[in-house]
Amino acid sequence: DGAKGISFDHLDLRATTIPAAGNSAMGVWVQASQDIAFTDTQVHAGKGEDGTAGTDGGQGDDGAAAGPAQDGVALGASTDPGRGGSWPGPSACGSRGGDGAAANTTGTVPGEPGVPNTNVTPAMVDNAGATGAGGDGSPGDSGQHGSAGNYGALTEAGYVAGDGQNGTAGNPGQGGGGGAGRRRPVPGVEVKGGGAGGMGGCGGEAGTAGKGGGASIAFVSWDSEVSLTRVELQTTGGGAGGRGGNGGAGGNGADGGKSNVLIEFPTTTDAHGGKGGDGGKGGAASGGSGGLSLGLAIHGNAPTQTDVVITPGPGGAAGSGGYSVDVTDSAADGAAGESLERLVIH
Repeated sequence: DGAKGISFDHLDLRATTIPAAGNSAMGVWVQASQDIAFTDTQVHAGKGEDGTAGTDGGQGDDGAAAGPAQDGVALGASTDPGRGGSWPGPSACGSRGGDGAAANTTGTVPGEPGVPNTNVTPAMVDNAGATGAGGDGSPGDSGQHGSAGNYGALTEAGYVAGDGQNGTAGNPGQGGGGGAGRRRPVPGVEVKGGGAGGMGGCGGEAGTAGKGGGASIAFVSWDSEVSLTRVELQTTGGGAGGRGGNGGAGGNGADGGKSNVLIEFPTTTDAHGGKGGDGGKGGAASGGSGGLSLGLAIHGNAPTQTDVVITPGPGGAAGSGGYSVDVTDSAADGAAGESLERLVIH
C-alpha cells in the first residue's frame, strides 16, 4: 500500500488461508501504489475456507396446562361462587385463552374470545362460547423463509463473503375461547362458571443463515500502476457456502379449563374452554453463497500484461437452504461462486 518503484523477479508465491470458517486466500494485493513490476513470477492462492452452517430453530413452547384457576367454579361454592375460569395474563409469546363467563341466576352470558386473532389461520375468529363450550383457537401462521443471499463481493477492505438470510419465527396460536356462563335453572340445581380457553402454542424458532465461503484470489491491483510480464496466476477454488438452518416446529396448544353447566334441567352441556391453537412452524434460512475464485482483480488502472497465464480453480459450491420442520418446502439455496480469470471492479 502506497509503494513506488519496486520490481519483483523470479518469485514463487503461495498464499494459504488462516484456518477459520469463511476466510479467503489472497496471493498478492497491490493498493495505491505506482511503478510496481512483477516478472517471471508465479502466484498461487490456496482454497477459500468453507462457510459455517446455520443453526436449526428450536420447537416453540407448548401452551401452559390449565389448572384449578382456569376451571369454572360452582355457583354454590363458598369461595368465588360461580366464577368463570381465567388466566392472569398472556403467555410469553402473546397467546391467551379467553375468560370463562360467570354462572348466574338471570341468563346466559357468553365467554371471551382467545387472542391473538391475527397472524393465525383462519384470522379474526370470535371463538367465545355463546351458549356452551368455547371454540378452539386458530393455529399460528408459519414464519417466512430467508430470501436468497447475495454473491460475495471484493471491496477495498477485502473480500466479503455472501451470507444467506435468516428465517423468521412462527406465530403463536390463538387461545381457545372461554366457555359460557348459564343461569341456575331451578333452585338447588348446581351450575358452574365457564372454563377459560386453553393457551395457544408458541411459534417455532427460525433457522439462522448459512455463511458464505471464502474466496481464492491470486492478484489484486487496486488503484495502482502495475506491470505483469511472464506471470502465472493460479487459484485453488472458492470455499463452499454453509447450509441454512431448518425452521423449528410450533408448540402444541393446550386444553381449556373445565366446566359443567345445566342448560335445561335435567340436560347438561359442557361449557369448558376451547383448546388453544398450535404455534406456527418457524421459517428456514437460506444457504450461504460459494466463494469467488479469481485470477486477477482490477480496480482503477488495468495492469500492463505480457505473457500472463491465468488458471482459476472452481468457484465454491452453494450452500443449500434449510427446510421447514415437515420438509414440505425449503428456503433458497445460496449462489454458486464464480470462477473468473479477470474481474474489473467499478
